[in-house]
Amino acid sequence: MLSSKDFIVQLAKKTEPVMAWKSDKDQEAWKAEAREKLEELLGLPLSVCDPEFQITERTEEEKFDSISFRYQSEPGYYIPGTLLIPKGADKPLPVVICLQGHSSGAHLSLGKVLYDGDEKSIAGGRDFAVRAVEEGFCAIAIEQRYLGALSGRERGLPGCGGKANGGLGSFLMG
Repeated sequence: MLSSKDFIVQLAKKTEPVMAWKSDKDQEAWKAEAREKLEELLGLPLSVCDPEFQITERTEEEKFDSISFRYQSEPGYYIPGTLLIPKGADKPLPVVICLQGHSSGAHLSLGKVLYDGDEKSIAGGRDFAVRAVEEGFCAIAIEQRYLGALSGRERGLPGCGGKANGGLGSFLMG
């Protein structure tokens, strides 16, 4: 019996990437084809819009400065985020982008407790942005679609699950 990793490696070796760019292809035509395929797979049109970037709050913490912001990622849809900059940073620093995945939200990356159980997640190392700053990096924590503050659910619980948990699946499945 193959391990999951070995199975995926074997599958990848057998798979011909149908959308791969090859030097004999026109790059602009390939980009248009790839964009069309991505829109088909995502089930939504991709569109360019003015990001309408806004700084919503600035705070000073003991170890870092914090800049909260929001930007428009597609017409009418805004993403909240926070940039942490180590105190005393006098030159541009590398930036770590912190995504929480299926959790109660990006506040965990910032080491902020909002809901029951957050203390345990933070103590377990989910305060990615704070830990990055402690290592001398800048960090950006952004909320992900259907998760945290963008879940539309109480306590920021993930909203992308099936019908049973009232997530996006319940909307799509009726």
